[in-house]
Amino acid sequence: MSILDLEVYHHEYRNLHRIKELSPAYVFSSLLFDPLKSSVGLFMMEVLNKCLKEEEANEKMFLFISEKLQVLDRVEKIPSDFLLNFLVDLSSLLGFSPHGVYNDEDSYFDLQEGVFTNNVSLHPYSLHPPTSEFFSFLINSESNLIPSHARRKLLDSLLQYYQLHVPNFSSPKSLKVLDEIFHS
Repeated sequence: MSILDLEVYHHEYRNLHRIKELSPAYVFSSLLFDPLKSSVGLFMMEVLNKCLKEEEANEKMFLFISEKLQVLDRVEKIPSDFLLNFLVDLSSLLGFSPHGVYNDEDSYFDLQEGVFTNNVSLHPYSLHPPTSEFFSFLINSESNLIPSHARRKLLDSLLQYYQLHVPNFSSPKSLKVLDEIFHS
């Protein structure tokens, strides 16, 4: 979890490249030293490691990751929706952003299709009300309306959403660490 400026000699036909110079682009003041923040950061890094396979430069993704880590470093208290928003925002950058809005007619969220729908799908990957409504609050930037008891269910649902849309994605092992830290 470091943000570095690197000067690298990249050899097109080799797997091994040479780093000429490196320096910190941002020096964290609390992220690496606060157990809660570093656990959240570890979870983020594990999700990113499972999702990102590209070798080409992706400035938009780099700026997103860098910004999220810096925000995590600077906040006094981690917002309760930080990881939920991270996963929703990341899904948008990865190309499978959830769409739609919960309403009386479209009260189920189909995790496989990524949309709100009016009936339960034949497959088992649907969120039922009220979880669908809370998910709608989240993707429409109204996370302040989500009760605390529903946040863990939403996190599990988002991880299932990732499993359906990212090849070979598995639930992060650091989730157990987060559970332990948040419950102690």
